[in-house]
Amino acid sequence: MPNAWYLQDAKFQHPKAIIQLQLDTRDAGFGVEPASHFFATVWRKVLLEYAAEVIHMGANSGSTFYVEVNPADITLYWKGYSETLCDFVMQTLNSIMNMNKATTAPLLETSFANAKAWMIKDLEGAECAKSYKKAMGLLEGLLVSCAISEKEMAGLISNYEFKAFVDQKKKWMKSGQSTWLVHGNVSIEDATALCMNANALLNLLPVSLAQSNEQCGVVELQKGTNTVYAFEHGNSSFDANLSYYQYGPSGGDMKVEALNTLVHTYLSSPFVNALKHGQGMTKVAMREAHFRGVSGMWFLTMSDKHSSEDQTAAINEHLIGAKG
Repeated sequence: MPNAWYLQDAKFQHPKAIIQLQLDTRDAGFGVEPASHFFATVWRKVLLEYAAEVIHMGANSGSTFYVEVNPADITLYWKGYSETLCDFVMQTLNSIMNMNKATTAPLLETSFANAKAWMIKDLEGAECAKSYKKAMGLLEGLLVSCAISEKEMAGLISNYEFKAFVDQKKKWMKSGQSTWLVHGNVSIEDATALCMNANALLNLLPVSLAQSNEQCGVVELQKGTNTVYAFEHGNSSFDANLSYYQYGPSGGDMKVEALNTLVHTYLSSPFVNALKHGQGMTKVAMREAHFRGVSGMWFLTMSDKHSSEDQTAAINEHLIGAKG
């Protein structure tokens, strides 16, 4: 039985299913070197162009396909009617394998050119984004040392050539670990067969997940500390501030787990209320962040009255309560 999580819709018997494949790999330095995240982002764009015909045919039968590049893994999503979804999964995986093997195919070159043009356009638009969106875009930089900013990507993509992409692609998806999640009206037999056939097609050399995680560049701050990114733009009426507070893993220690729960409660209620109502922030957003066993919370604050410097001072003042 492959590494898979399975849950059948036995209550409603709905003819739809969701299938997710998480590929944990360190090929081409992914999850370790910032430049590898750039390559994976380009690879994703090229794949969506290369497999456009298969994706379009799947859409006509009610199925969708999406790829997400995370800091330490690549996640593939499929959603659609259960009768045809397993076939659609194998069709898209075949497209991935064909693209990874291709070197000079016209379709690959055209897909790369289109993907590069779209990335340049998207990254140019990102420069005009509002300050709070730029702040949210830097969250990965707080948690993962291998993260790469949109500004850095823009500098790389303009000079990135097809030959360099092909050379990097030769080292891609050779080893790693696959984790499947199957949900919906799919039988356990069909789900098992799909996972086994797909893993055989991918043919990844096995890698120890523990060893893989150690290589991943996780930023481990001292527990109870916070890091702040501040933004001030003359063409924006709002200043934005992104703050990340890390309280760390419990490691099975019940006292530490209880302390983490207490800190989480403090940050999610009194802290947010104090910033929003006491300090008069225009907007305060909060979200938990869990990555590779490192836990914390981040806060996005916006204000048309307080500068980023004032917001930082207010955040640090209220975090003293959590540190105590």
